[in-house]
Amino acid sequence: MELGNTYTTRFQAVNKVTYPVFAFDYPSNWTISDPEIDSFREIVALTNERGVVIRHAQLDRGSVSGDGTWRMDIEKVADSSFIPDYVQATDLRGLGTFMVASAVCTGSLSGDGSYADIANSPMNYAVLPESRVGVAEGLRGDNSSALSFNYAASLSFATVDVQGGLTPRETREVIAILSSFRTA
Repeated sequence: MELGNTYTTRFQAVNKVTYPVFAFDYPSNWTISDPEIDSFREIVALTNERGVVIRHAQLDRGSVSGDGTWRMDIEKVADSSFIPDYVQATDLRGLGTFMVASAVCTGSLSGDGSYADIANSPMNYAVLPESRVGVAEGLRGDNSSALSFNYAASLSFATVDVQGGLTPRETREVIAILSSFRTA
């Protein structure tokens, strides 16, 4: 599969701050929407012709979008090109090795503090530290928030609520795109 296009994030340049620049590659049948960039965030949507969306979101750590608290089963499906390093003077190499993960929402927190099971939740994919493999509870917000990690901001690169599932080709493309995420 040829990933002949590259997107490079612009949060650092737009806001004139010291923060890593990230890049990811994608095939020609996917398109980038107009990124939303301000002093608190950068959000970039990558969409294919069928409407499948992969979103890169860098949000101020205080920002969580969406409602709910979730339980998800997270498994590694591929290696990631992302290698954590320093952000300003903070050493984030302790986050360890990263992966492309599959994530299925299996429960929603109910009023009594237990999780109500969710059946037939769509499979989503994200770039996450390998330490996140397993059952994760207490994940808040939408997919971009729930499938994020702390990188001196809330950082995520994930599919967005893939209703109806992905075709086999889309699955290969999504995994390849997510695997390409790296520091530029």
